[in-house]
Amino acid sequence: MRCWAGTLLLLALAVMSARYTSAQTCTKVDSCSCRMPDGKVVSLNGLRGNKALIDGSLGFDGYTYHFSPCDSALNFDERCSPTIDSAACQEAGDGFYSLGRTSTVSFELLNQDPAQVVFTYTDGTASDSLIRQMKLTVVCDMATTAGLVFDSELPNYGDLTLTYFLTLRSKWGCADYSEPAESSGISAGSVMVIIFFVLLVVYLVGGVTFQIARHQKRGLEMIPNLEFWKSLPGYIKDGGMFVVTCGKAGAGGDGGSFDKKGYEEL
Repeated sequence: MRCWAGTLLLLALAVMSARYTSAQTCTKVDSCSCRMPDGKVVSLNGLRGNKALIDGSLGFDGYTYHFSPCDSALNFDERCSPTIDSAACQEAGDGFYSLGRTSTVSFELLNQDPAQVVFTYTDGTASDSLIRQMKLTVVCDMATTAGLVFDSELPNYGDLTLTYFLTLRSKWGCADYSEPAESSGISAGSVMVIIFFVLLVVYLVGGVTFQIARHQKRGLEMIPNLEFWKSLPGYIKDGGMFVVTCGKAGAGGDGGSFDKKGYEEL
């Protein structure tokens, strides 16, 4: 059983290693973004300092992993890194080990659509002559803000490195992603409603002023076009009845009446 388990582990690590050796270059823009060959940019700037979502991912090895896009992991815990620009760290019991420095980041492109980019950080904490480094696969996932998962670790006694493989699924890993801008204006419908009520106020105030100044009207007679407004309910009723009955029956309201014969003659 141990032999089979060892063989499976070696195969898994071989596949993981091959995954990172067939990548293309993604040109560095800054410490947490790069430009793909098609000109689109993958950027984790939207997760800058987002401790609540990507701090404390528990790996199957029982250790906790912390990652801080663009900023030092010191923002999470001062014990988390021995240098001021560590991008990530491993929390193992009472020990905290840097997995690489932000300033050393490089980028490899695994896939353009959907975007998959490997963020590689080097020059972490040394243990047993092996220097820690991290390869973080950032996967475009529009359904997730940020989900950090530990995949595996691979020691290399040839170049004296201990590489940690993690995956970050996030909408911020998608090419040219940005949060939809919040609407700062009002809709066209709202503008029309505002214009309507402004004109209504101007009409009423101007009409009442005219009726008082020019015709010395008082009370309800101050309302401009009073007879029209008094007849309006009847006109509305007549129009509704005409539509409902298709003009087959006469009906009268306060504002008037309609007659099928009269409409046909017109």
